[in-house]
Order: sequence, then structure tokens, then C-alpha cells
Amino acid sequence: AIGTLFLKGKKEGVVAYEILTEEQRKSVAVEAYLKLFPMLQENTSNIINEWQQLAKMYPDDALIKYHCERLMSGESGTDIILSKK
Repeated sequence: AIGTLFLKGKKEGVVAYEILTEEQRKSVAVEAYLKLFPMLQENTSNIINEWQQLAKMYPDDALIKYHCERLMSGESGTDIILSKK
């Protein structure tokens, strides 16, 4: 999962997923992401270091980079508020 997207003005979110091929699903980057994502869902404190390490290891992974940037900007959890329509 990517997270739960909340569109501007909406109270109900929609869980978003990234579609992966079987080969992508078995990649080391995806496996590492899937290990950290539950910690993000649970709002585990101090997970920013783990996401920063993951982002350094896989700098071309846009989803890892996105969640790392969210955490660095003070956001937490997997609820993603989209401010533009």
C-alpha cells in the first residue's frame, strides 16, 4: 500500500496501492519497504532514521523517497491529505 488518500473536502479516504510486477515485488527495495510500512501505519516513533537509511540505499525509488520526505516534514502515519483538487 501507498497509504490512505484523503481528497480535499472529503472525510473518507481511499487506500492506494502501487501496482507491481512479480519481478518488482521480489526486489530488495520492495521487501525493505514492506518491512517498514507497518511501522509507518502504527505511527512508530523515531522511524525517520530507518526511512532515511532506506532512501539512501534506494535513491531512485520514488515511493520510499516520498514517505521519507513526508516524515522529514513532520507528517506521520499513512494518511495522506491531498490539498489540491
